[in-house]
Amino acid sequence: MLNFLSKIFSSSISLLVVSLVLFVAFGGLFYMDGEVKKGASDIQHLTINAERILNADLSSTTAVRLAASLQSDRYILNYQDFQDMKYSLLVGFTAYAQSDKVKEAFAQMEDVQQDIEDAEAEAIALIDDEQWEEALELVTEPAFRRQKGIYRANLSRALREMIVDSETRAQQSNELARISQNSALGMFLILALIGFLYSREMRLSLKRQFNLARNLEEINENLEQRVMERTAELKKSEAQFKIVLDNMPAIVFLKSMDGRFQLINKRYEEVYGVEFKDIKGKNLYDLFTKDLADEFSAIDQKVIESGHISESEHVKQVNGEEIILSSVLFPIIDQNGEVTGFGGVEVDITTRKAVEKSLADKEKQLRVALDNMLSGIFMFDKDGKVDLLNDQYFKIYDFPEDLIAIGGSLKTVLRYQAERGDFGEGNVERIVDRVMDGLVSKEAKTYERKLINGTIVEINVSPTPDGGTVVVYNNITERKKGEEALRASQHLLESVIENTSAIIFSKDRLGRYTLVNKSWETLTRLNRKDGLGKDDFAIFSNDVAESLRENDQQVMASNKPMEYEEITQGKSGERTLLTLKVPLIVVVQT
Repeated sequence: MLNFLSKIFSSSISLLVVSLVLFVAFGGLFYMDGEVKKGASDIQHLTINAERILNADLSSTTAVRLAASLQSDRYILNYQDFQDMKYSLLVGFTAYAQSDKVKEAFAQMEDVQQDIEDAEAEAIALIDDEQWEEALELVTEPAFRRQKGIYRANLSRALREMIVDSETRAQQSNELARISQNSALGMFLILALIGFLYSREMRLSLKRQFNLARNLEEINENLEQRVMERTAELKKSEAQFKIVLDNMPAIVFLKSMDGRFQLINKRYEEVYGVEFKDIKGKNLYDLFTKDLADEFSAIDQKVIESGHISESEHVKQVNGEEIILSSVLFPIIDQNGEVTGFGGVEVDITTRKAVEKSLADKEKQLRVALDNMLSGIFMFDKDGKVDLLNDQYFKIYDFPEDLIAIGGSLKTVLRYQAERGDFGEGNVERIVDRVMDGLVSKEAKTYERKLINGTIVEINVSPTPDGGTVVVYNNITERKKGEEALRASQHLLESVIENTSAIIFSKDRLGRYTLVNKSWETLTRLNRKDGLGKDDFAIFSNDVAESLRENDQQVMASNKPMEYEEITQGKSGERTLLTLKVPLIVVVQT
């Protein structure tokens, strides 16, 4: 045997073969060692990055839910960073996806991942529109949570398959190492020693690999526990959101693209007499008559096709009473601008409609009263826009009917008057600015203006609390003519009274003189300023004064004219007068 071995090893070809075998054996050992170490490094890398992926995925979803729950968009500012980190790590994972099972798990994970990200993008769009409740509902509904569970399950499945593959490759490497070791041992003891040393190193590496695998499983379990805790928190938030939604006085509902109910609140159940468990997944034709369902469906379709908010009103019988509902339908649009569903909010406006009708009736009554007033009314706001006017305003100023309307500009009227000459001659725009400054006042004032057609208008200007102005116009042309005639008549009467030789006077009920003429001054030798306001006792002797006072009282008592011969005394002596005394009767008109 030894000779045989000596022959073999003494041959150059044998030596070459042995060298090659030794080289191959050492090469195989080093290669297997590299594979084992690489497998351990891969396991460690997979373990760390798996935790990062799960944390990034959990953080991105949590950011959206917190933003919707707390109604603040600051929680989604790092959403894209989490997504980018997750994608970057997943790209590295695909390098290890060698088996069909791993590739299948990644493919299923990516399919679910797209749905999750679509839902989160849709929720972010709702948050941007401050539609907090719809966003929270979207990321907390059972379908979304189910997708998240599928996603994590597929990711864990892919990791487990990778670990199994790594363990298999490690075992294969270990088997090849043993074969190489036996081959080298049969040739040289040194090869056996080296094989033993490398085999021990590989076993240590395998042990580390198995330990890393167990650590990965523990990490997965911890992650699942944290996910469960976060899920419990989200369920609590969802319950709180449900309480808020069910206590809203408004009717709220959400529908899918094909018109099937996905969400309703308690008020919807009360008004429409249904329960969510009975109508979930059903459409309008399952709940209402065909005519009513056709009407509502047309409104829904309008929102879906246009992608815009639609408002409408409809009447509903509730507990035998008719109520009016104001409905606002809004589309749910994803990040690609596609309508994925729609929702609605309905508010009971029965009371508001009754108030509006009452106000409208009162406004009509006010309009009738304003249009039948003798005064013209003109009201404008702080910007000079007309808020109120009546027919008498047009009649007083002889304006054409289409000159101005509510919402028009005050300057339109003033410019028309300036061009007509109501304010005199001059630059029209300057006149308009001057007159407008006079109308805009912080204090009430009254003045008169004579129009070019001879009409005299009394103008009463009063400011309003909001900075506007109310102007009341009265046609006082006839009153002015009457006052002028009265002044002329009074002047004529005063001339007759002052220039007659008869003594004329008047007294009040207490006998005090209120009017005297020149003849009275001649009789009494008193200036009228000294006599007015005094009675007969201050002017004549007591006997004369008592006689005069007695006659005055008889006239007032009889309430008719009476003649007397009265003796008076003055500085010229006694005088006998034939006096006609007439009671002054004041007529009060109501």
